[in-house]
Amino acid sequence: MTGTFATAVHDRVATYQLFAIHRLAERAGWDREILAIELQALVDLQFEVELTGFETAEVDLILDEASLATTRRLSQSSASRKRRDS
Repeated sequence: MTGTFATAVHDRVATYQLFAIHRLAERAGWDREILAIELQALVDLQFEVELTGFETAEVDLILDEASLATTRRLSQSSASRKRRDS
C-alpha cells in the first residue's frame, strides 16, 4: 500500500468508528448536514454504508433530505437576490 492509500483507508476506518459511536448514542442527536456529507463521502468511495449501522434506505433518506434542503436554500437565496435587485 502506498502512503496515500493507507491514509485514505485509515481515515475511512476512523469515520466508520465515528458512525458506530454515534449510532450507539443515537439519543444524542445528529448534525444532519454533517451526517449527509460524511455518508455521501462513503458512498462516493463505494464503501458499504451498511457497515456504519445505517440501512441503505436510511442513507438514501438522509441524502435526499440534504439535497432537498440545499435546493430550498438555493431557491430562497435566488428569490432574495431577485427581490433585492428589483
